[in-house]
Formats: sequence, structure tokens, C-alpha cells
Amino acid sequence: MKSAPVRVLHIVPHAGGGMGAVLRALLSADRGPYSHSVALLETINDASRACFTSLGISWSECATVKDIGRLIENADLVLAHWWNHPMLMRLLFEGLPPCRLVLW
Repeated sequence: MKSAPVRVLHIVPHAGGGMGAVLRALLSADRGPYSHSVALLETINDASRACFTSLGISWSECATVKDIGRLIENADLVLAHWWNHPMLMRLLFEGLPPCRLVLW
């Protein structure tokens, strides 16, 4: 019996430059039983948009705390791609709904 994929929500400040390159490489290399979605606090660049589309990965650009809360409710695992970004800090300090959270 095949089990349902693990639903992973990635929270990133944006998907441009180095952050976008790392995320694209990670998601392109995934071979496990995972289903990915991405919540961006800011914008997504054209390269990330094209990559996510080709991989069938949904994203939410300029996501609000309310948007992210709704996305977390549908995720099995939340992976916050950490770096000292003011919007990410505010999100973490305002609090997230109960979830399995990994800071990477």
C-alpha cells in the first residue's frame, strides 16, 4: 500500500538571488515521498517561478501571517529557511500555529 506524500511547506523571505538558487536546487533534487509548497514573505523571481511551475510546486507570494497560518494547517512539516530577515523574524515572534517546525 502506497502512503500519502509528506506535505512540506517551505517558508522563505524571498526566492531571488542566493536564497532562490538554494531552494530551486533543493526542490529539483528531491526524490523522496514529499509534496512541496512555498510561502514567500516577499517576491519570487522569474527563475524560481519557472522552476516551481515545471516541478508542479505551488507558491504563495507576499504571504501574510494569516495566509501562512492557513498553509501551515495543510502541512505535515514546516521548513523555515532561516537567515536574519526582518519579515521572517516578525513572523516567528508573532507566533505560528502548532506545527512541526524545522529551522534550516
